[in-house]
Amino acid sequence: MSNRVPEPPDFDPDAPLESVSGRGLVDRTVLEHVELVEPIGIVRNASVSMSRIAGAALKDATLPGLRVIDSRFVGADCSGATCVDARLIRCVIESCKCVGFDTRGATLRDVRFHECKMPDAFMHESTLDRVWFEACNLDGLDLSGSMLDRVTIRGCEARGLRLLNTRISLLDLRGSRIDHLAIDPGSVRHLIIDPVQAPALTESLGARVVDQHEDI
Repeated sequence: MSNRVPEPPDFDPDAPLESVSGRGLVDRTVLEHVELVEPIGIVRNASVSMSRIAGAALKDATLPGLRVIDSRFVGADCSGATCVDARLIRCVIESCKCVGFDTRGATLRDVRFHECKMPDAFMHESTLDRVWFEACNLDGLDLSGSMLDRVTIRGCEARGLRLLNTRISLLDLRGSRIDHLAIDPGSVRHLIIDPVQAPALTESLGARVVDQHEDI
C-alpha cells in the first residue's frame, strides 16, 4: 500500500450496532459500537469509536473537541456542523453533505472523503495527514494556515481552493478542477498536477495564458 493511501477503519461495516439518539448526550460522552442518526446539538469533547454516523446526526451540531476513531460516516448530513479542534483518525466519510462544515484547528489522519458535497467547508489551521478527497465537491474549501502532508484531491470540483499560508509537504491535485486557486508561490513546488491543470495554476500565480498567435 502506498504511504499516501489512508489506512481503513479497524471496524467491520456490517457489524450490528446499537442505535443511540444524539439527543441528551452530555459533555465528554464516550460512545463505542453505536449508530448515531438523530441530531446531537451541543456536546463538548465527545469521543466516538467503532461506530457509524448517518442521517442528520451532525447537522448544525456544535461539537468542539470531538474525537472520532475507526468509524464511518455514511450518507450523513453534516452541513453547518462546527467541530473546532476535532480529531478524525481512520475514518471513511462517504456520500455525505458537508456544506459549510467547520473543522478549524482539527487533526485528520487516515481519512477518506468519497463523493461528498462540501462546498465552502472551513478547515483553516488544521492538520491533514494521509487524507484523500475523491469525486467530491470542494468548491471554496479553505485550507489556509493548515499543514498538508500526503493529501490527495482526486477527480474533485475544487474551484476557489484556498491554500494561503498553508504548509504543504505533498498535495496531489491531478484530475480536479482548480480554477481560481489561491496559493503562495513558494508552495507550488509541493504540488502534483496534470498537464490540463497547468493553465489554471499559471493564472493563479498572476500570469496570463494566451495562444502565441493571439493579438493582445
